[in-house]
Formats: sequence, C-alpha cells, structure tokens
Amino acid sequence: MLAALTEYLGCRARFGGLRAMPDAAATARLVRETPTWFARHRHWDPDGAAIPDDLATDTAVDALIHALVPLAHLGGRP
Repeated sequence: MLAALTEYLGCRARFGGLRAMPDAAATARLVRETPTWFARHRHWDPDGAAIPDDLATDTAVDALIHALVPLAHLGGRP
C-alpha cells in the first residue's frame, strides 16, 4: 500500500496535480501516519487527547490537503 501511495503521489506531483515534494516515499508515510496519530495515538498524549474528534478530523484533512494540493486547484481558497 505504501509503495502504491508513493508512486501515486510522485506521479501526481510530476504532472502538477500535487505540489512538488522533497521525497514521495516520505510524503506517503506522512499521509499514512497523520490520520493514525489523529485517530488513535493522540489519545495517549495528554495535549492531544484534549483535541475533540471532529476538530482532529477537520485539522488532519485540512493540513494534508493544503500541504499537497496546489493553491490553484483549491479554487484560490487558502
């Protein structure tokens, strides 16, 4: 799964569908691990546990989209 995600991200970046990234494999790992932390691991961190579920979901999705999708593809919305 990680290899397929790496290839997908790299290909999309090469054709302008995603922002350029330093390393597609590291980015794939970030994409895979971010939801895991926000969905599960944050509950073991006292500061993370204070984040409500809906805010954790919205934050993870927003951060990944803005990190990967070029601003022009977001309809000019920052």
